[in-house]
Amino acid sequence: MRYTLLVLSVCLLVLQACSRKDDPNAGLNQKPLAKVNVKDVTLADPTNLISTVRLFWTGSDADGFVRGFRLSVNGGPYTSLISRTDSLFRFTLTAGDTIQTIVFRVVAIDNLNSESEPAEIRLPVRNSPPRVSFNALPKTDTLLGVITLPFLATDPDGDETLDSAFIRLNGGAWYALPKTAAAIYLLAADPRTAGVQNARVFYSNTLSSQRILLPAQLPGLEVGGSNTFEMRVTDLSRTSSPLAQVLDGGRVRAFFLRRITSDLLLLDAHNTRGVFAPENKYFPTLARVYPAGFDYIDLTGNGGQNQPPVFVNTLGLLTEQYPKVFWYSDEARLTNTIDNTQLLIETASPFLAAHLSAGRKLLVSAKFPDAGARVLFPATPLSGWLPVDSLQSQAGRINNRSLIVSLDTARYPNLRSLSAGQGGVIQQGVDTFFPSAQADSLYAGPIVWTGGTQNPRPTRAIGGKAPKGAAKPSLIFFTVDLDRQSGDEAAFDRFFNNVLNRDFN
Repeated sequence: MRYTLLVLSVCLLVLQACSRKDDPNAGLNQKPLAKVNVKDVTLADPTNLISTVRLFWTGSDADGFVRGFRLSVNGGPYTSLISRTDSLFRFTLTAGDTIQTIVFRVVAIDNLNSESEPAEIRLPVRNSPPRVSFNALPKTDTLLGVITLPFLATDPDGDETLDSAFIRLNGGAWYALPKTAAAIYLLAADPRTAGVQNARVFYSNTLSSQRILLPAQLPGLEVGGSNTFEMRVTDLSRTSSPLAQVLDGGRVRAFFLRRITSDLLLLDAHNTRGVFAPENKYFPTLARVYPAGFDYIDLTGNGGQNQPPVFVNTLGLLTEQYPKVFWYSDEARLTNTIDNTQLLIETASPFLAAHLSAGRKLLVSAKFPDAGARVLFPATPLSGWLPVDSLQSQAGRINNRSLIVSLDTARYPNLRSLSAGQGGVIQQGVDTFFPSAQADSLYAGPIVWTGGTQNPRPTRAIGGKAPKGAAKPSLIFFTVDLDRQSGDEAAFDRFFNNVLNRDFN
């Protein structure tokens, strides 16, 4: 029995030795193996093939371990070594192609740097057409001076495949836009002249970023008439989106573009309506002292329908067309967006500040909220342009028929608050202010503090002007409702005449 086992052991050793001698790979490292599979496919829509693909791959090594992988797409160079085993791919088609076969290869690298044969998968990819739509459009069909058109362009194959965007005005020729644009702004080359003419075209990359002027003008804009718009976008394969139109209830919506008629713009950001509306005092006075007339936008009426969705860019472009702007507001806030944390005048601060920086003129009447307004300054956008160091910590009131004293009687008349018979009411929550070093106090009021104590002299500033000491100021401002100080109509007229026809000329 022992002899038999010895013979068998010797035979096995001989056979093993012969086997190693006959195998040329005996004792060498074996190549690893690699496999690649589709993990899931994202369809752009029911008619499209693969748009976005998640691939996964595996590797094995019979005599060691796989330490990583290299990937290649369409015969391109292999990537550096990676350890992950899956990834989401959004393949970019060659320009002009709508259908393409993507060849994906993966090789496995083992612990001795041996490389497997490439594992390959072929993916038939169909390009998905891009899409574009208008969004956040103006709520009113009648616009003054500027037409703002926000839009959204997307591509199911990835927005990075978008190549170009085009707009068409009133059925005319297509006009190319930057593919990064999110909104365009159209301003007539001559916004004061009615008729068909070229438009200057501005764009912004987001609804809050600064607008940029494009070098080419867009023909066919009708000032004093209705205008319609269409858009399309194309991707890298030159596939075009369906046409986007501005629609209202399934019908094409047109925007009537009012021409600019004056050098004075009134921006009404005051909530009051009816018999106490500020316009009841301002409009008759302006009709008497400013025969050139004015343009007017009601920013709070009719639920804020006239507030441009792209507020700062639109009104900033519009106010650039006016040497003189009169802004009047109370505690009104922006209503066309969900972000209404700021006063409307704070939201308007960027273009009001730019208006002054450009050397143009600005008259402001801003009534702040009764509660908590005293902490506005300096933590407010107003501090960037309104020359106020702070508001008085305690609010007061101005009684009916009170004298509003001019601190420069040689140039500005005393004013008087409305009497009860003129529709006046006690003005509560009056904010007096301390001017900054860049401003002069201009008007003071007899403020009655809480508890009934009246300031013995009307020295609390409710009006100011800037720059300090300027013979012709560029900014005149009030921290009360200026229309409520029109009890002396002749004096009120003289004030506006002096400001608009002397200081602002």
